[in-house]
Amino acid sequence: MLCFLLAGCAGMGGSSDLAYNFYVKNDTPLFEQGPNQTTPKEMTLRRGTRVRVIEGAGSGYVLVETVRGKRGFVSGSDVQFDEGKLEGPKDKMWQNQY
Repeated sequence: MLCFLLAGCAGMGGSSDLAYNFYVKNDTPLFEQGPNQTTPKEMTLRRGTRVRVIEGAGSGYVLVETVRGKRGFVSGSDVQFDEGKLEGPKDKMWQNQY
């Protein structure tokens, strides 16, 4: 019974739900409380940080999640889809500490 339940849960979301196929192009502030410029930033995501885009938040911001589960809003212009064309060695670029 337990195997059946686990298999059912695994099939509920598509593989794209968990894909961290975007990266941060520039060091950019991460706003956990909302995409409002008057809200002080909680932290800065470093250039190359892998993220997944959860949803657009309007005003040019997107809600993202890092590989380590940190969520917040960043400027959509600082996020780019990874087409495998990122310049420089990826092992030094990807900053997954968040």
